[in-house]
Amino acid sequence: MVHDNLDSNWTWFKMLVESGHAFSYNNDAQIPNLLNGIPRNLFFSELNILVLLTYLFDIYWVYVINRVLIVIIAYFGMSLFLKNHIIKNQKKNWEIILGISLCFALLPYWPPGCLSVAGQPLIINSFLKIRSNNYNIYDWLIIGLFPMFSIFVNIGIIVILVMSLVLFRDIYINKKINWPFIISILLITIVYLGIDIRLIYSTFIDNSFVSHRSVFNTESLSLTEVFRTFKNNFFYGHYSTITRHDTFIIISIIASSLIIWDNNIVDKYFLIIGIAIFSSSLIYGFNSWEGILFLKDQYPIFRMLQFRFYWFNPILWYSLFAISLSYINNFVSRGNYLVYGLLLFQIILLLREHENIKYQHKPTFKQFFAKEQFTEIRDFIGMQQSDYRVVSLGIHPSVAHYNNFFTMDAYFYNYPLSYKYLFRKTIEDELSKDDKIKTYFDDWGSRCYLFSSELGLSNSFTKEKKVKIDNLSINIDKLKEMGCNYILSSVEILKHNNIKIDLLKKFIHDESSWDIYLYQL
Repeated sequence: MVHDNLDSNWTWFKMLVESGHAFSYNNDAQIPNLLNGIPRNLFFSELNILVLLTYLFDIYWVYVINRVLIVIIAYFGMSLFLKNHIIKNQKKNWEIILGISLCFALLPYWPPGCLSVAGQPLIINSFLKIRSNNYNIYDWLIIGLFPMFSIFVNIGIIVILVMSLVLFRDIYINKKINWPFIISILLITIVYLGIDIRLIYSTFIDNSFVSHRSVFNTESLSLTEVFRTFKNNFFYGHYSTITRHDTFIIISIIASSLIIWDNNIVDKYFLIIGIAIFSSSLIYGFNSWEGILFLKDQYPIFRMLQFRFYWFNPILWYSLFAISLSYINNFVSRGNYLVYGLLLFQIILLLREHENIKYQHKPTFKQFFAKEQFTEIRDFIGMQQSDYRVVSLGIHPSVAHYNNFFTMDAYFYNYPLSYKYLFRKTIEDELSKDDKIKTYFDDWGSRCYLFSSELGLSNSFTKEKKVKIDNLSINIDKLKEMGCNYILSSVEILKHNNIKIDLLKKFIHDESSWDIYLYQL
């Protein structure tokens, strides 16, 4: 998977570690490899498990270890969560626990998120055990270590918020304070803040840093569009938290709902989980509602932050799946056969989502990063890579980053607004040719790329596509003024008489996904 994966995060880990600034608390420290230098404070913490693993292994093996870790923790975490909190009659429903845990482990998790989603059953199990005063030392260790294996802005904020709401509910209902539960919430909050202190400093304290995120301009949605977004999220989920609940899980939930109705059963877990899923999708839909955007305009901090409650949807859907299957198993004649069938079909569905199957015709890790080919380019240029700058065209800049080139462009989630405006001057003529690209860059801009109206928004022009650009209109003088020396292009630029570039060489390699044209400015 390239999107939000090979095109970004993995090379961020690599650049951070190789810069020597991973453990630096100097506010002036820069990672010079991208966008002419990005403050170290904006990168991941040195205590992030994937950063630590990058110190020990090549980034490819970090990727592999991470995938194995995700599967193992997802399986055993969900198994514990179901046994301790969801499935009541474990002896009769042990196949459900095993099957649901396997399904949860097979979900196509977003790899750079590590345990942000896959680890939720494990950490929620520990929180609930502490809440019921049935905890041990391992529950405290899991809560204390979870921030190292997850991302604060994606899931940490939501975990803390939801657990706090549970705490306030308990205090209101029980009229007493549960100190161990309070301490557990404080523990994860303090650890998260300690790990991400640099990001918090840059976002809330350092007034000298103005992020490009401060001018994010989300398209406002009418109420009709809000409910359409809600419907799509509710029935099909979000691409970063894929659940594939739209077929067999929905069927099982409908069947169990009929059983519950027919037997006058009041199942509070079934109801609460269902409401939680509905609410998270509704919040996602309203996130871009014109009324909410008014608040974001008044308070820019809300434009930079997003409350991603839908990151809880995988554990919610599969918990509801488990409850539904238990009703089918217990109330339907020969219901166990229906349970086996639903689990088997869901497992097959999830196997088809596995990246080795779904992306089998896409570039492999080795083909995408093309190390040998880019080594040839480096040797051909013949200078220290830190002494010149490159920009990529038709190919993600992460390929250059992986191969230690210093770039003017990048996909990065948070960089100085001033650089966005400066880089825009190099591509403004191309932006003016295509309103879609112009809106994409101006209203978002996290992909600070050398866009071409002829290429559109795609940046994976592999050699099989044989794409050529007829007329490229970029400001070469501005690129040179910014310090750029070369263009690494995966497409041939046919007419460049209007811009001062020279084709030095075309690089071809059997084990690469790209043909690279090296142009000198």
